[in-house]
Amino acid sequence: MIWLLGRAISGGVGMPKLEQRLLSPDTKYESLKIISTGGGAAGWCREFVVIRKSATDTNVQSYPESKDELVFSTPCNSSGYKMNWASANELVITFVLSKYELQQVEMRSANGEGNISVRFEPKS
Repeated sequence: MIWLLGRAISGGVGMPKLEQRLLSPDTKYESLKIISTGGGAAGWCREFVVIRKSATDTNVQSYPESKDELVFSTPCNSSGYKMNWASANELVITFVLSKYELQQVEMRSANGEGNISVRFEPKS
């Protein structure tokens, strides 16, 4: 019990939560919207999107472990974003973010393999 309390205060990473899963039109890839938290008492929370080859399981990794597959990341409770597949090799992320949130956003124009492009469409 004391070890668990100490781990909660000193930090760590919570179990990631899968919020949304979208298959590409050819079903070869999937985009996943995930929420990951950690850091103990001070805490942190990130919402992020990864692109990976389609999987039969829904196991997902936490934010720090997903860096290779990550294409978009923002603090939790941001103004919002949506993802849609424009084609089998292009994901579109539409977002509305405040100036503060834009300073904390990660965006990549392609997945880790470089064969899926990501287009960002800011909305006001």
